Amino acid sequence: MPGPSNVQLSAPIRPVAIPAFDLVKAVRSIKIEEVRNAPPPTFTYCQVPCSGDGYFQRAVGHSISICYDIFAESRAGLSHRESVALNRTMEWLGPRSAEHIGLRMLHLLLYSGALRAALDEMLKTAPTDRALLGSKRKLEAAILRAGVRAGRCPKVPDGFFHGDEKTLKLAKSLVSLRKCMAEVALKHDKQELFSSMTRAVVARTILDSAAVRAPGRLNASTGGQVESVPDISKWLAWELIEETEAKIDRIMELGQPEYAIFDLLKLGEYVLRERQGQSADA
Repeated sequence: MPGPSNVQLSAPIRPVAIPAFDLVKAVRSIKIEEVRNAPPPTFTYCQVPCSGDGYFQRAVGHSISICYDIFAESRAGLSHRESVALNRTMEWLGPRSAEHIGLRMLHLLLYSGALRAALDEMLKTAPTDRALLGSKRKLEAAILRAGVRAGRCPKVPDGFFHGDEKTLKLAKSLVSLRKCMAEVALKHDKQELFSSMTRAVVARTILDSAAVRAPGRLNASTGGQVESVPDISKWLAWELIEETEAKIDRIMELGQPEYAIFDLLKLGEYVLRERQGQSADA
């Protein structure tokens, strides 16, 4: 029997290097005319309290409205009971509602809505991709299940269990939605996923912010005075770009994509204000 010195050891296992997320590349993929020509979100009103000048809040509202649209489009295929429940959820989500769904559920809807928008954006260039189509169906089913179960609660839900069967089912559906969202987000290429999310959800808020904070840059970029494809990343605070990149990489390594999505939606707040007399392409 060979001794320890005669045993051939295998080569050491090296960890697989995961490429860092390049936020500059993501922002540079934005096409201004495509954003302007795209249909506006159903609503940008947001029941989630957000800091800043309102651009983060618009991105959050846009993301939640994507789930609202899924509910609206799905009603025709549901039973009467399910449709009634979904209508209640939609009323609570709408901008005119005096009653607000709890933050636990709202946060999960905004994360999953932004993720669904990213999948749609990715499908534009790969409409028959089976992995993307499967992820979209799986995510939409989880969103719809949560919406129906929320509407069955006796009063506007906060997403937690309150000792009855209906709030228990909702709480379980939200756990399933969070798990589904993580599985979908971690299944696809990080750079492509978050670049697509930037174009689909965040780009509009960046342009809205630039229209107020840096109108000279925005007007120059659309008036033919500078390069036809402007480098929008130059409009943002560089230190905040680096900080967001690092956060997204760290959070994705932990398998918690919802917090990475939350940080990405803040980009509209990072547009630099023009100084008086500053050139348009500075």
